[in-house]
Amino acid sequence: MTWTSAWQHRGPLRARTWGALGALLAMACAPHRLEVVECVEACPDASGGTAGDSSGATGGASTGGTAGEPPALFHESLLHRYDFEGSGTDVVDRVGDAHGTLIGTELTVDAEGRGAAVLAGRYIGQYIELPSGIISGLHNATFEAWVTWDGQRVWERILDFGDAFIGSDGAWLGSTYLFLTPRTPTSIGALMRVGHKRLDLPELVMDAEAGLPVGTRTHVALVVDNDRHVLQLFQNGQLVATQAIVDRAGQSFHAFATLNDTSNWLGRSQFEQDAFFGGTFHEFRIYGAALSASEIAASALRGPDPE
Repeated sequence: MTWTSAWQHRGPLRARTWGALGALLAMACAPHRLEVVECVEACPDASGGTAGDSSGATGGASTGGTAGEPPALFHESLLHRYDFEGSGTDVVDRVGDAHGTLIGTELTVDAEGRGAAVLAGRYIGQYIELPSGIISGLHNATFEAWVTWDGQRVWERILDFGDAFIGSDGAWLGSTYLFLTPRTPTSIGALMRVGHKRLDLPELVMDAEAGLPVGTRTHVALVVDNDRHVLQLFQNGQLVATQAIVDRAGQSFHAFATLNDTSNWLGRSQFEQDAFFGGTFHEFRIYGAALSASEIAASALRGPDPE
C-alpha cells in the first residue's frame, strides 16, 4: 500500500504512512531461528493458516475498522491495560477492574510526559503488584509491554506470574510461574528468556537470540497460544522466538491449567535471589487471545498510549 491515513492521537492529528506499516509487517513475517517460513502473501503456520490463526483460516481476530479505514487503536480482546497515568501508588486498569499497586515508589512521567512507573532495580524492592488470579482462567493470552531497561542485573523480570515456596535455605523459590526476563547470565547466552513451570513438569524455556536492548524504549509481546500449543516472543513487532508447549515426552499441555497465579508481578521475580527490574514501565496490557504477528506488528507501530 502507498496511500496514507491519519487518526487522532494525544495532541494534534498525526499522519501515518501505511507503506511504513507494511514494511514492519513484512519484518514480522521474516524467517527466524526457530521457525523457518517462506513469505509470499502471508506467513502460514504449521496448520496451513496465517500465523496466529488457530483455525487454519487466513488472519487472526479482527482489529476493527473496514477497508479504507485505519485499524482500531486496541484489539477487541484487550482485557487489562495499564498506562501508569496518575499519581501515588494506584495502578489503574483502564479496561477492566484488575487494578494494581506500585510498591516502594510512586507513579511519575517519562521523558515524553506520559505516565510511567520508574523502578530503581537491584534489591530495593520496587515493583508492580497485580491482582491474584488475573491469568489462570484464560485459555489463550498475549502479554504486551513497553519498557526501557537500565541493564543492571541478569534475571530481572519484566513479568512473573505464579507462586513460590520457601526452600531449604529459607529463601523463596518459584513453584509455578510464567516469567519474562530481559537477560540471562552470559554463561547461558545473555538472552531474553521466557520460563514456564508447572508442578508436575520441568521448566519449559524459550530464548530469543539476544538480550533486551538497554536504555531505549522497547516493545515486547509474549503470546501463549494453547490452541496451537506454542509460545511466541516478539520484540518491536518482530518474532524473535517460538517454542512448542510440550513436556519431555512431546505431549502438549495447557499452559495456564495448573498455574497458581497468586503472586502476579511486573518487575519482581518469584525467586528471592533475583534482582528487581531496573528501568521504566511505559505501558502493560493483557489480551484474552493469541494475537497474530500482523496484529502485534501494528500495535508495536502505534506505540503505548495511542489516544
